[in-house]
Amino acid sequence: MNNTWALVVTAKASIENIKIFLDHHLKLGVNEIFLFLDSPEDFNNIDELNINEKIKIFPCTDEFWRTRDHYEILDTEPNKKPKAVEQRQYHNMLHAQDVSKSEWIMMIDIDELLYSGERINEILSEIPTNVFSVRAAPLEAVYLENKPKNLLEVFNTSYFKNRFVVNYSFWNEIYKNKYLNHKSGFFGHVTGKTFHRVNVLIRSASCHISRPYDTDLMCALDNNRFFILHFESMTQEFFIEKNLKRISRKPN
Repeated sequence: MNNTWALVVTAKASIENIKIFLDHHLKLGVNEIFLFLDSPEDFNNIDELNINEKIKIFPCTDEFWRTRDHYEILDTEPNKKPKAVEQRQYHNMLHAQDVSKSEWIMMIDIDELLYSGERINEILSEIPTNVFSVRAAPLEAVYLENKPKNLLEVFNTSYFKNRFVVNYSFWNEIYKNKYLNHKSGFFGHVTGKTFHRVNVLIRSASCHISRPYDTDLMCALDNNRFFILHFESMTQEFFIEKNLKRISRKPN
């Protein structure tokens, strides 16, 4: 079991998008993928996603939420579907951690792809035992002259950017809309995602950096050998709308 790794994703997306995600990570050598379908009623045939025995599919129906275990560390009502997508993600991650047979697990979004030029399990084998989690820094997809016209074009770009230099005054002159929380340029997030150890109890769940009860363990050890490729690929107007929802905490 040493250095095996799993991914957990809560998806509300097309079958085409989900298959791109699954195919990519199967080729990368993932040991388990826990796929929680946030809107299973959108699919005519969920069996289309059963492309490998490593994939565990959970349709998140009303019955699913009525019968799931409740996690005390989450601010949610037992046996009810959480209104906020983040709370559903946390719940699904904890459920996946309970049943996973892998040593490491990462919560990832359907518009993200893990990337490395090395074998992931070999990288994880070198992580010291006093480390709870290791971080994959994000790289944001960018496009050249034309915006992508379809899903394949979204994921086929060869260009990515990182936020090496933070210069809000420079970008504020370019993006003058006061509601545009652009993080010194267009980035979906700049924290990244983390692999954390499955057999360690979590004190607080997060989309980016979960924390263990054992405060002696190191969290989010920086790593420059694997990355998260983020394909947010949105218009400026949609980016503003998304940020307004985040600010107002309007449920997704």
